[in-house]
Amino acid sequence: MASLLRSTSQIRPLVSQNTFRITYIQTARLTAPSQSKKATAAAAVASDNEPLNQAFFPDEPAGPTVKTSIPGPKSVEAIRRLNNVFDTRSLNMMANYQNSYGN
Repeated sequence: MASLLRSTSQIRPLVSQNTFRITYIQTARLTAPSQSKKATAAAAVASDNEPLNQAFFPDEPAGPTVKTSIPGPKSVEAIRRLNNVFDTRSLNMMANYQNSYGN
C-alpha cells in the first residue's frame, strides 16, 4: 500500500504539467486571429449598402436644435438638487430620456 501511494505522488506532478500544457496550447490556438475571421468581418462591412441619411421616424428633425444655454435651466436645477446627495463636480450631462424625442 505504501508503494502505491509513493508511485501516485510521483505521477501527480506529471499529469498536472501536461494538463496545463495542453490547455495553454488550446487557448493560444483559440485566441489567435485567423484570416477567415478577418475576411468575414471585411465582407460584413462591404455588404452594408443602406443609406445613412434616412430618418427612423417620418417627422424626425434633420439635426439637433439648441433652444437654451448648455446646461439648460432645468438641468442646472436638477444638478443643484442632486448636489445635496452626491458630489456633482464631475457631472457633464443631465437628460430626461422619457421626455426626449429621437436621440
